[in-house]
Amino acid sequence: MNRKTLIIAISIFIYLISIDVSAQQIIPTEREILSELEKRGLEKDEVYEALIAKGIDVTDLVNLSPEDFLIIEDVILQMEKNINVVNENTDNDKSSEGFLNDAENEGIAESDSSKIQEIIEVDKIPELPPVEMYGQEIFRKDLIRVFQEGTDYKAPDSYILGVGDELNISIWGKSQLDQKQTVNKDGYIRIINGSKRVFLKGQSLGAAKEKLAKVLRSYYSFNEGEFDVNLNFSRSIRIDIYGEVINPGPVTIPAINSPFSALAAVSGPNNLGSLRNIQLIKSDNTKKIVDVYKYMADPAYNDQITLDDGDIILVPVSEKVVTIEGAIQRPTKYELLDSEGLVDLIEYAGGPRNDAYLKNIRIQRYENDKKIIADVNYRQLLETKTNFKLFNGDVIFIDTISTSVINFVEVQGEVETPGVFERSNGMRVSDVIAQAGLKSGSRTDIAFVRHENADGTKSFEKISIDDIINNRGSEQDLILSDKDVITIWAKERFVDEANIKIDGAVRYPDEFPYDVSKKVRINEAIILAGGLRRDASNFASIHRKDPLNPKIVEYITLTNLDEVLDNPNSEENILLNPFDSIYFYSENTFLESSWVTIYGAVNSPGTFQYGKNMELKDLMVLSGGFKLSAATNNVEISRVLIENNKNTNVVVDKLVINRDLSIDGYPDGYPLQPFDKVSVRYVPEFELQESVVLNGEVQFPGSYSIIDENEKISSIINRAGGLTDEAFPEGASLYRAEDDLGAIVIKLNDDKFDFIVRGGDTINIPKSRQFVTIKGATNAKEVLSGESINAGNEIHVPYHKGKSARYYINHYAGGFNKNANRRSLVVKHPNGEVKRIQRYGFFQKYPEVNEGSIISIAYKTSEENDNESEERLNWTEILSDSVGQAMSILTLLLLVSRLD
Repeated sequence: MNRKTLIIAISIFIYLISIDVSAQQIIPTEREILSELEKRGLEKDEVYEALIAKGIDVTDLVNLSPEDFLIIEDVILQMEKNINVVNENTDNDKSSEGFLNDAENEGIAESDSSKIQEIIEVDKIPELPPVEMYGQEIFRKDLIRVFQEGTDYKAPDSYILGVGDELNISIWGKSQLDQKQTVNKDGYIRIINGSKRVFLKGQSLGAAKEKLAKVLRSYYSFNEGEFDVNLNFSRSIRIDIYGEVINPGPVTIPAINSPFSALAAVSGPNNLGSLRNIQLIKSDNTKKIVDVYKYMADPAYNDQITLDDGDIILVPVSEKVVTIEGAIQRPTKYELLDSEGLVDLIEYAGGPRNDAYLKNIRIQRYENDKKIIADVNYRQLLETKTNFKLFNGDVIFIDTISTSVINFVEVQGEVETPGVFERSNGMRVSDVIAQAGLKSGSRTDIAFVRHENADGTKSFEKISIDDIINNRGSEQDLILSDKDVITIWAKERFVDEANIKIDGAVRYPDEFPYDVSKKVRINEAIILAGGLRRDASNFASIHRKDPLNPKIVEYITLTNLDEVLDNPNSEENILLNPFDSIYFYSENTFLESSWVTIYGAVNSPGTFQYGKNMELKDLMVLSGGFKLSAATNNVEISRVLIENNKNTNVVVDKLVINRDLSIDGYPDGYPLQPFDKVSVRYVPEFELQESVVLNGEVQFPGSYSIIDENEKISSIINRAGGLTDEAFPEGASLYRAEDDLGAIVIKLNDDKFDFIVRGGDTINIPKSRQFVTIKGATNAKEVLSGESINAGNEIHVPYHKGKSARYYINHYAGGFNKNANRRSLVVKHPNGEVKRIQRYGFFQKYPEVNEGSIISIAYKTSEENDNESEERLNWTEILSDSVGQAMSILTLLLLVSRLD
């Protein structure tokens, strides 16, 4: 701490702790000064700046006047108050959800540009009502943004500053300045190291820029365009929104928002609410009218109306709602001001459509308890610059122009320019044909003219285009009437489209148009398809059919394509008909697939495709060669002998094959035949060592090789050094992978369970378990605390040797639950054994529990409860009958004894 700061701190400390004691009598230590400042939440550097800003000469502590101490007091109190306000605002921000907050936001909010949030998610009702009136969509489709802070929206110059607004003042060029200033509760900001106060509360942002520029020019050098002031953080204000809105009530939002944004925060007016006469009641009781239609027409209107803390937005019921339908750009409901009429409505609706009939617009309204229709000439209104008054509930209909064009003729079909042409008096067919233009594919020997009769019926007149072209003005060259239609067809319309299909062993199988000159034969078809493939056989087949007669088909088989190609005059070079399909067969079609098979002690046994000149060594290589266990001196080849028209015979050849695949007695190799089967035997009793995995509580757990084919579990355990002191032999388990057997129950203390081990076995010996587990339908929750009970009502209790399951349930678990299904009780021992209750007539024996056992009791189902109730009722009836019979017999015996 330097001398100057120490002097300031001492003076502050004197004020803080002196009430009636003279300041000169107190000499605080540096630690006491810093401790007192820290306790009050004050930073010494901030206090230093504040005192200098107040004009305190901190270098002359001795000559401080009483007025100076009053100033120090005011600074300290103000700084403490500001800290408390900031803390309160911070707490409010953390506790609020979204931005809808009814708490008052007093004081200066702390600015933190790193915490700027995106657009606020407004808490709206799950489903907003559908849009019924023009203007509602901007609220119900989230078209208006609501901002939480002023950082993601540049405030306009019209924005009115208030307490809590944070400004960013920037100067660049010769001088540099970039600082943030917050308007304090008195409406000021302090600049030039706190030495200058500038009052900004209630002024527009534009006016604040001019005011600050004038002050700063005395201290900084900057030109026009090298100075800027913008809103960095907007203060929070509370707005009350009432009337016909979807979510009425108070909202707290940043002041940078407009009335439209505030309305968007409550989802806007409801279906009764006005969009044109929204009242903004200012805190000084002045009123402004907010018009949504003005905002939609000119978004700049949004910046002309500002919000202040305490403002009220009141949405009244809309007073004048009309509906416009028909040939209008935007037919829907509209709200009009009292001074607005039909001309204004049509302008709001986007204007009439091109086909609108405007000389007679119909207006339907209710007047004097009657429904009436009024006709208005809209064109006359525009010419006279007048309007037509509308009333609430009016429905306006704009009809379309229904008069159709009739002075035309139409040409359709195979012409260059089909379409509609204006008909003039005396126009003939030749005139229209000249305009439409014929195509090369047009059929000109015959065409039709369709006339429309007065009664709407149609009549046709046949003409010849050829005659008309050759003799213009003749009888064929008809004089046309309104709406006549001339149809000229394409020549292909009258021709059956046909093709031929070429498929199979050709280079480019495809469909080809049929040759109407009837010159395409088989050899030409082969050329069209790119020629035959290398695998093509000498066979082909023609499938001849007519699509109009699908049930009739003819097959023509060709057996000598070589002759067809060599001799075009061959009888098999058949002339093709329309819709013929020719298929050229591959040689592979007529070859039966063949294979060879190898079994036994090879690395990849299986079936392989037979290859040309294939030998046994080829098959041995394909199968991966011999396994180590292969008996190479005992390889058998079984072969089927196939001769035409004779029974097949099977022969077997036994071979000795060396590891280098040489074959004894066959120095030139052993050729294979299709369908040979090779069997490679295994060497008898050839086995590699196998191992067992021993886990858990043995001296040396791990993997052990089986040294004897009859080695048992006990032998493996002994080889592992025996069990440890913590071993729990009753819980030992065996898992056998062989034949997918899985878990096997074992008992290490019972010779009957000392099984012979197999390769892949896993033996697990757990640690001693000194407890018993009870779970299910017991009353454990009534006798134990919740911390002692696990999920499923499971508890763990001490083990007592020789005790049954019932002992544990009664002694530790509070007995059976009233809904317990006692018959379901099972005891699962650690080695996997499951024991149930044994019944002997009316008696039952509960299973004994071992160390580490699990006792499980299921709950009764609803069906079991019903059955038990019925069973209990039956027993009651039986006992009642039995007691009655016993009483009758006793009474009879007493009577007999008296007679005696």
